[in-house]
Amino acid sequence: MAPRTVLLTGASEGIGRAMAWVFAREGHDLVLTARDGERLDELSAALAARHPVQTWTVVQDLAERDADARLHAAVADLGVEVDILVNNAGYGLHGEFLDRDLDAQLGIVDVNLRTLVGLSHRYGAEMRRRGRGRILNVASTVAFLPGPMMSVYFASKVFVYRFTESLRAELKGSGVSVTCLCPGMTEAKFQERAGMDGIRLARLDMASAESVAEAAYAGTMAGRGVVLPGFRNKLAPLAERFMPRAAMRAIIQGLMTKT
Repeated sequence: MAPRTVLLTGASEGIGRAMAWVFAREGHDLVLTARDGERLDELSAALAARHPVQTWTVVQDLAERDADARLHAAVADLGVEVDILVNNAGYGLHGEFLDRDLDAQLGIVDVNLRTLVGLSHRYGAEMRRRGRGRILNVASTVAFLPGPMMSVYFASKVFVYRFTESLRAELKGSGVSVTCLCPGMTEAKFQERAGMDGIRLARLDMASAESVAEAAYAGTMAGRGVVLPGFRNKLAPLAERFMPRAAMRAIIQGLMTKT
C-alpha cells in the first residue's frame, strides 16, 4: 500500500500550507501542526470540505525543548500511523549575529534542527520497522552558500541538508526514502518574520509557494534525494563548487544588505 497519512509541521502558512493542499488533492490524510490553532482549524476544515480526506490538527510550538516528544505523543493519542513525515517548520532572523537576541537565535536552532532531528528519529524508527515510509526535510538553497546577516539560519540549513543526505544513505534498502527540499526565495511570510524587508535579495523574482509544493510532492513520492525547484535554484550547488568562497561571501552580504 502506498504511504497515505502525512504529518506536516509548519502547516499554517507559506510552503507548508501549499503542501497541505497538494497532499490532500492527491488523497492523503493529514495531521497538521503549527503554533496558530485558529489558522490550522481553518485550513483543516477547508481541506476536508474540498477533498475526501481526514484531517487532524495539533497546536504545538516547535521551539519548546521537548516539542518532538509532545507532538509524537499527541499524534499517538489520535490513533494515527504516520506514513510521511514533512519537517517543514523553520524560521530565520536577519541582522548581524551579535546584534540579535540570543534566545531568539537559539530558537532557530530548536525549531530548524532539534525538533527536526527528534521527529526524524521517532518516526524514522517506526517507518523502518514497518519497512515503508517517506521523510521530507525542508532545507533551502542557502545550504550551499555562506550566510552573512543570517548566519544561524544559513548554518541551520546546511545541517538539514547534510543530515538528510546522511540519513538517506543509512536508510537505503529499508523501504524508507528521505528527501531534502531546497527552495530559493519563495512568496511567504518568512521574509516578514525574519525582518528581511528592504534587502537587495528581496528584489529578485520569487517562486510561488504552490510551485514549490508541487515540486516537493513530486520529488518526495518519486523518492528523490534532493529537490531544487526552478532553474535558478539549481545554480546554487554549482556556485558552491566553482566560485571562490570570499567572492560568494561578498555577494551574499551585498544581497542581504538593506537599501
